[in-house]
Amino acid sequence: QNGNFLQASTVSKEDAVTIIPVTMDSGARSSDPSPHPLCDKLIYIAGDYARFVPIKEKDEDKYQDYITLLGKWQESPYTHPKVDAIYNYLKEGTLIQDLINERILEQEENGTKLSNAKIEGIDQKDCFVRFRVEGPDRESRTWRDEYLFDSFILYNESVHQEKQLCYATGTWIPCTEKHPNKIRNSGDKAKIISANDKEGFSYLGRFIDKDQFCAVGYEVSEKAHDALKWLIQRQ
Repeated sequence: QNGNFLQASTVSKEDAVTIIPVTMDSGARSSDPSPHPLCDKLIYIAGDYARFVPIKEKDEDKYQDYITLLGKWQESPYTHPKVDAIYNYLKEGTLIQDLINERILEQEENGTKLSNAKIEGIDQKDCFVRFRVEGPDRESRTWRDEYLFDSFILYNESVHQEKQLCYATGTWIPCTEKHPNKIRNSGDKAKIISANDKEGFSYLGRFIDKDQFCAVGYEVSEKAHDALKWLIQRQ
């Protein structure tokens, strides 16, 4: 709870499904480098990533973008003690070194860069991290803490104030043009609602811009897609 590293462990595939907060941008990201607000891949959340892994120029700002995003949540009236702890820890930039010390990550023999080792079949450099915060709460797992869920929902709503007419509900609410993918499985990039073709004839000739023909509320879209994912997983 004070933002100090305690311990780490790997996660089995059977226990890998993890609830995380996402933004409008990160929830629909593919080539877009938008970070998730709390849990993400090492390249986003580890301030010392470049010390141990050669990175491309396009990836150089990922950590700064992540820590800035998390900092905005942490500084808002809707922060949560777990957010405070994670932010205070990650801004120190020692995550990779701590995971090496815990023997979670492996270095090359010369002891400078990370090796090509894999964790549960995934290249260790591409691994995803989730957090537990030990403190007075009975629930240390961030992905099970419903008070943390509510904290992010309130923060996210405070950020998105601009409203449009939602064509699904007929009400004026915050809308999004970035709708979820990964509907059938975690590797599924297909989308049901998409309007990113500015050159073809997806809507040109009938509408001037994509907002005129496709305005769906952010919450409406999330709930609809989540319901569909749930149905597919059950059937």
